[in-house]
Amino acid sequence: LWMILALALWLVDRQRGQGYRRAAFLAGSVTVAGILAELLKLIVRRERPGTHDGHYGFRAFTDDPFSSRNLGMPSSHAVIAFSGAAAMSVLFPEATCVWYALAIGCGVTRVLSGAHFVSDVVAGAAIGIGVSIVIARRWVSK
Repeated sequence: LWMILALALWLVDRQRGQGYRRAAFLAGSVTVAGILAELLKLIVRRERPGTHDGHYGFRAFTDDPFSSRNLGMPSSHAVIAFSGAAAMSVLFPEATCVWYALAIGCGVTRVLSGAHFVSDVVAGAAIGIGVSIVIARRWVSK
């Protein structure tokens, strides 16, 4: 979704002679955030709620050390959704409430489906927003 939006933004900006900076910012934000989420899963190693009947459980570092399968902290969906929402809010601040409503909807569905604890989604939201803010300060403001 975010790459399609970045492509659409690039096509519009290219037609207007504005270059690629906004599209690259959006695509870069969600890409960096997604990679960071997967790396953090490998470090934190907290498993999904269904793995331990709704209780917190952590995978040993010796068990599948390079696989994030069934690891839930942070929620990658939430990281990417909130990173995209933050990036879009920088680009289109008039619609900030719309972008964050979509991201919150993503997070709520992850919890209601039993795929994540609330804390997985909250951590994911913070990480996603943080990544986009850091990139915006370094990229967009120039």
